[in-house]
Amino acid sequence: MYTQLYQDIIRAINGAIPALGIKWIDLFADQIKNYDEEHPFPRPALFVEFVPDVEWERQVLGVKSGTLQIRIHIAYDKVADTYFTHAGGNAAKQSEGLKNIVLVEKVKGKLTSLQSPGFYTKFKDSGVEFDSDNQILKDDIITFETEVRVMASTNQPATSLYDILNPTDPTGSASEVIATVNPNINTDFVNRIQ
Repeated sequence: MYTQLYQDIIRAINGAIPALGIKWIDLFADQIKNYDEEHPFPRPALFVEFVPDVEWERQVLGVKSGTLQIRIHIAYDKVADTYFTHAGGNAAKQSEGLKNIVLVEKVKGKLTSLQSPGFYTKFKDSGVEFDSDNQILKDDIITFETEVRVMASTNQPATSLYDILNPTDPTGSASEVIATVNPNINTDFVNRIQ
């Protein structure tokens, strides 16, 4: 599940790398906070973090679904000042200082419509956290949410009717799963195709 999501994110970003200027994509492992001990990476860099707290709901036929949060960390070096004054004074390199905001907006634009029908819904933008500390290495975070559907026994995407009607779930046959959801459903058709 996570492998496919990560690869889909890379594909969505990869086509736009020249326009975005992203120089590194990786799974998040606190590289930004532990920069001095990490393998050096060029910036701006993008790190994908899967938030582990998914509350799964059991669906029919061995499928489970839940809301997954994905955080996209954008690491970059501290930028120039962005100030503006009413007296007409601007930071000398204000447009340079705003590049990180433009980059966040472009990454959001690339990922907001990302989806895989039957596996996960369109990514929904849940907000942006701009790094406001005064460190040299910055970490802006975009949070997305998506509803995922996977086979309960394997955590692999439940993308086809075959997957749903032929579960490898050790908790029981498809007809047993249906019976636990709604005992009034006639399961003869499921038994015939198994």
